[in-house]
Amino acid sequence: MQDEEQSGPGPVNLRDLGGLPLTDGGRTAAGVLYRGDACYTGDVARGLLADRPPTTVVDLRSDAERGHRAYTWPDGTRVHQLSLHADAAPGGRTGLGLAELYGRVFDVAAPLFAGLVPVVARAAGPVLVHCTAGKDRTGLAVAVLLLAAGVEPQAVVDDYVATDTNMPLLYRRWEAVGLRGASSSDGDRAVPPDLFRAPAEAITPIVERLVAHPGGPEAWLIGHGAREDDVRRWCSRARGEAAAAYRDRKAQTG
Repeated sequence: MQDEEQSGPGPVNLRDLGGLPLTDGGRTAAGVLYRGDACYTGDVARGLLADRPPTTVVDLRSDAERGHRAYTWPDGTRVHQLSLHADAAPGGRTGLGLAELYGRVFDVAAPLFAGLVPVVARAAGPVLVHCTAGKDRTGLAVAVLLLAAGVEPQAVVDDYVATDTNMPLLYRRWEAVGLRGASSSDGDRAVPPDLFRAPAEAITPIVERLVAHPGGPEAWLIGHGAREDDVRRWCSRARGEAAAAYRDRKAQTG
């Protein structure tokens, strides 16, 4: 992370999901899907947000979370507000481990995850999926999308775990923007300290469930409401096949 005094405040758990290995060879395309934590009033566009800003933003937070120092995206950015219900979000329950919480959210939010497919499939440019921390709700949504695109399951787990090293930055970020100290990993509700982690064992059961589903993650999404053509289109975008086909057509036509 760059020095904030030089670069200005902004998200600290933001990354491009390009370059992840695919099960049948190749890697995901850069500039297609980003994941991250929330932006707030006063943030400065830097890094991905400046170099190749998202044309579509999927905000998984509740209305109450969005109301805190709400960030205004540029006019050219389309924002989709797809809230996971507070009772299903990891910060909404206590006394449960992350793996069990994720299992409950996964079951409750299956139609929402299926509803993400047309958004990411039809976007005109990069799509940013975020919640408050970019860990729990974002982690589940991104895992579903990546697995449906054919990303290696272990790479999906590794990407989730990458957030763990950013947790200290997130604590400082929340304090700076006036959230309730560092009391929640994904909102403004107090949760047990052991939920302030992103361990492999939290997301692995979800990955295993999707991989084991009859027909795979694509069939799981279609079974919960996604259109088959949108799933195919998303896979093509994530793999960079649409861009490659366009370059081939341009080369053939001179």
